[in-house]
Amino acid sequence: MNNMHQKKSDETTMGNTIMFLSKDTGKKVNFTKPFWAYELTEQNLTHRNHDMIKGGYWWIEYGGEKLSTISDNEEIRDELLKWAYGVWDHIKNKGDHGADNFALDWVCVVPGKRESRRLLGDYVLNENDVYKLRIFDDAIAYGGWPMDMHIPGGISRGELEPSYFIHLDGQFSIPYRTIYSKNISNLFLGGRASSNSRMAFGATRVMATCGVIGQAAGTAAALVSKKKCSPRDLSDSIELLQHQLAKDDCYIMGYRYHDKYDLSRSALIDCSSNKKMLPQLINGLTRNVGNEKSYWKSEGNKNEWLSFSFDKPKKIKEILLRFDSNLSNEFRITMSYNCTLHQWPGIPREITSDYDLVFKFNNKIVSSINITNNHQRFIKHQINGILADKVELIFKKTNGAKCFTMYDINIIEEL
Repeated sequence: MNNMHQKKSDETTMGNTIMFLSKDTGKKVNFTKPFWAYELTEQNLTHRNHDMIKGGYWWIEYGGEKLSTISDNEEIRDELLKWAYGVWDHIKNKGDHGADNFALDWVCVVPGKRESRRLLGDYVLNENDVYKLRIFDDAIAYGGWPMDMHIPGGISRGELEPSYFIHLDGQFSIPYRTIYSKNISNLFLGGRASSNSRMAFGATRVMATCGVIGQAAGTAAALVSKKKCSPRDLSDSIELLQHQLAKDDCYIMGYRYHDKYDLSRSALIDCSSNKKMLPQLINGLTRNVGNEKSYWKSEGNKNEWLSFSFDKPKKIKEILLRFDSNLSNEFRITMSYNCTLHQWPGIPREITSDYDLVFKFNNKIVSSINITNNHQRFIKHQINGILADKVELIFKKTNGAKCFTMYDINIIEEL
């Protein structure tokens, strides 16, 4: 756990990385190391697995110790190229790595940054918040990556493990107070600049988590502009921000989505099969949380439907649909070959591909929407004031699954 729990601050950061890809040419390919590349031995790579030779490696990392990832980026890039070509020379020419027929296909020349500046907000997310999976009242995003702390200096510190992990037992929430500045009144802090301690940053810095933080910051900025207030003052209307994020299909830990204009919650709901699952469709959760399920699933994939009947005709403003995109399936934004081996390529099979929305008044169809080749989990249909006393969702085709799954439907009334 070297340099993880330190008592005094310093200027070190995690390093930058460049990746490479190789391909099997079907015949022997020689490789001559450039004169400027480093000469590496197995001892240099003792703690850095290099068996998967088609793509990698995240641990070709440098900077953050002697060179600053903020001010020395080009020098770090040059060093990384020396290390990357040295690694490939080792794989090709130093021992049997099964790489005789492989050739470099691509080498990154723009280093990927892990860490640079972190800015100070009204709250600093810390190690205990992350490790204890704290749920904040002002939660606006979440993370699930472990506290993944890379060694400053990266591959130049070959005697050390490249990274140390503190694994988590679940997901943690990220409070709104970490995404606006403490001392600049109109500044939001998105992604990796958000207000974190060094350890908490090890968990929040990954791309998908930065993405949901960015959406929260962008949504907050729009509300600040609309309300003509400061980012800090928006804390007094945190439920407004959480509501908008949840409406846009963001997951807010501890939050159930309800809209006072949502007709689906008061409608008479019916379905083609599995009626016992209908209450789960309107429980305010838009994904499974722990052992609590939040979906309706049909028994088959033929002639399946959901219907929503109202006590009197209603003007419909919009309909929000949340299908099943198999959120339990691991999906990483990565170029690492071994991380993509077990991922399902393409569109999740569970997403409904073809469906109809049918609007009825006195048992007569007054309008319909017909969708084919859908590939999204979340769909928002603008309806423009159709008057109806019944809405039907008719399922026609999945992207390969044997049944249809619906996580939520919101039928918003126009006033």
